[in-house]
Amino acid sequence: MPVSAQILLVPVVPLPPRALIEATADRLTAVLFREVAIVDPMVPPSSAGVVDGLIDPGPVHTALGASWGCGCRTRLVGVTAARLLGDSKVTRDGCTATLLVHLEEGEIGEVVRAVGRTLGLDACRDQECAMHPGTDARVLCPGCRSRIW
Repeated sequence: MPVSAQILLVPVVPLPPRALIEATADRLTAVLFREVAIVDPMVPPSSAGVVDGLIDPGPVHTALGASWGCGCRTRLVGVTAARLLGDSKVTRDGCTATLLVHLEEGEIGEVVRAVGRTLGLDACRDQECAMHPGTDARVLCPGCRSRIW
């Protein structure tokens, strides 16, 4: 299935609420100026070992890549309600732009920053910028906006 979006949000079982996934897509579009598509949910491979709301991200990254490609041209962002093994909120697969994110209320800013890093942005000192750690800002500062690729 050809997809023209620049960012694919792939819901991964256990799923975050649909409204939260849609709000994340809207925020990514508004902040990073990229077309975002939400695709059908993915059931993680059994090797991901989803137990008690905890998931091993490695097999999920492999499944995302097998389904949608490496993520270099279209950013692949798996979003799940599961906690990620290793206590991280976001895991990245090597040098590619395939991310797996633990998504819950109040964490959309973290997703925006994670995807922003795949587009060449770093943490920003401007507290009004969406790339400032811990902020819920909904815009990039002029400096970050000029560096996005």
